[in-house]
Amino acid sequence: LWDSHLHLGAVVPPYEQAFAHEEPGHHMIRCIRKAQDNLRCGITSVRSLGEEHDADLLLRDAVESGEIEGPRIFASGDVMWTRGAAGVDEFRRRVRQAIARGADQIKLLSSGGIPWRSDTIGHTLHTVEEIAAAAEEAHRWAKPLAVHAMGDETVIAAARAGADTIEHGFVMTERGVAAMAEAGTMY
Repeated sequence: LWDSHLHLGAVVPPYEQAFAHEEPGHHMIRCIRKAQDNLRCGITSVRSLGEEHDADLLLRDAVESGEIEGPRIFASGDVMWTRGAAGVDEFRRRVRQAIARGADQIKLLSSGGIPWRSDTIGHTLHTVEEIAAAAEEAHRWAKPLAVHAMGDETVIAAARAGADTIEHGFVMTERGVAAMAEAGTMY
C-alpha cells in the first residue's frame, strides 16, 4: 500500500501554533514514529510532501541505508520557502536548491488554506509564470511538481503551468477539473 500524500511530522491543530518552539530532534522523532506506524499498518511507500528541517530527506536516506526501519519515502524536503517566494528567478533557484538537497519531487504551496491562513482557501499565492518556472526547472531534472492548490484560480493556473499533480483541490469546480483534464494533470 502507498500513502500518496502525508506530512510525517504534521500535528493538528496547526503545527505553527502547537509546536512553534519545537527542536528539530523532536520533530524527527515524530517523523520516525509516523513512518514506522505506517509500515506496521502495511504501507510500504509514502510520498512526503513537505517537512521542516528536511526531516523527510534525512529519514529517507536512513531507511535506504538500513540505519532505521521504515517505508520507502519519496521526499520533498522543506517546502515552506514557497509561501514567501516571489519572481520567476527565485522559483528556479529554489527548485534547484531543493533538487541539490535530494528532493524526489518539488512541492509548491500555491494557495491559501491548510498551511497558510487567509480570508479564503482559494486565494492564489503564486503567478502562473512562477509556477511554470518551477515546473520547467523540476522537469529539467526529471522531478515531478506537486502543487497545493485550492479553488479554481490556483488549480487552473497550476494545470496550465505544467504541474504534475494537484494536491487537495478543495472548492474546485468543473472549471478546475476541465483544466486538469486538458493538461493531463493528476488529482
